[in-house]
Amino acid sequence: METTGATKWKVFDFIITEENQILPIDIKLPKDVKVCKGVILSVKEYLDISYTDNTQLGEISLQFNARKLHPLHLNLHYQNDFSNKKQALKMDCKIEDNQSITGFYIDYGLVPKLMPYTVKLYLECYATDAIHS
Repeated sequence: METTGATKWKVFDFIITEENQILPIDIKLPKDVKVCKGVILSVKEYLDISYTDNTQLGEISLQFNARKLHPLHLNLHYQNDFSNKKQALKMDCKIEDNQSITGFYIDYGLVPKLMPYTVKLYLECYATDAIHS
């Protein structure tokens, strides 16, 4: 049996509807995903933050392989300058079979005028496809 692989982006949306909301994350990846190579976080909506100096919206934490790996824990800052193409934050986490990505997103409640908003999680994954010879 021969295998081939390709980079695939998996996208997940988390809708934040209230201040200080804690949103549990439990993502089941397809069986062909073997490595999460990187992550990009963004906010879907344009948010008017001109009334505040605070750009911190919340905090995200991701754990892989039944919490054996904890490659991501960071603050999400909002910027309304979309001219910069975002680079993926490198992770290179091997995914064990039948495992989920777990964690949480917590809204800091510092910018209540912005509700609701959507956090987009882009996972850069390496997926393999088995080819029978």
